[in-house]
Amino acid sequence: MGADRLLRRIIQVKEDAQGKTLWWVAEGEDGGALQELLANIADLFDAGEVIYDDRNRVVHLRAGQFPGLSSDVIIKRFILRRKYDRLRFRFLNSKAVRSLHMALVLGQAGINTPKPLALLERRTRSNGIVYSYFVTEYIPNEGSLLDILEGDNHPLEDRLPEFLPPIAWSVRRMHDSGIIHNDLHGGNILIAGSEDARKFYFIDLNRARIKRQMSMSMRIKDLARLAFTPAQMELFLRAYTPDSYRDWMDSMLQMRRKREQFMERKQKLKKILRWQ
Repeated sequence: MGADRLLRRIIQVKEDAQGKTLWWVAEGEDGGALQELLANIADLFDAGEVIYDDRNRVVHLRAGQFPGLSSDVIIKRFILRRKYDRLRFRFLNSKAVRSLHMALVLGQAGINTPKPLALLERRTRSNGIVYSYFVTEYIPNEGSLLDILEGDNHPLEDRLPEFLPPIAWSVRRMHDSGIIHNDLHGGNILIAGSEDARKFYFIDLNRARIKRQMSMSMRIKDLARLAFTPAQMELFLRAYTPDSYRDWMDSMLQMRRKREQFMERKQKLKKILRWQ
């Protein structure tokens, strides 16, 4: 069964006079504990260790903080700050539902992403989102690819040439499976596993989409967010597309320049709007 059909079948919906509640819990030994977690999620979310707090908030909840939970979890609360987003998501699946969907799709494709554990969402009678939570397993890690790319004297800096080829193979597998991440920067690739058995996990999947056909330009646009030096880019592309990496290098550099110009214009526009 495809992940999208599976998703429609397994998400539970309960309607009442004020709106509706959507929830999903992964099958397994912690099912009862996860149900209890959802019932108390607001308090538990406040008790968790905040590891990200910008557009959305992400907390790390340790197993000992909640009875019956056998391992640590990550809870992400999606926050719609703009009026435009609050309006458009009345007609769309929420970011939490999209994240669950794409986590199931990546899992089916054999691509590492934290295992989805639970989802809870509340909507009004007019389908506005009141709150939206997504729960996954916690992956012990040594930071992200971005930490290595940007950090000075990062302990794994010398290992980067070893990491880039397997990351490229995973991204190629993702693309060959018809999946565009749409936010594929180094901060969304976690470095995990042991010294002799590294694993790389893709996170923040709410922008990801499934495509029936995957053109070269679509792939390059997805890759352009990776902030590589030319040497790092070449090493990555040699693994991603061994037979044509030189042509891809040229296209990637052009796409990077276009993206940088776009981001500059975007920042200027934001400054103008803030002064109005």
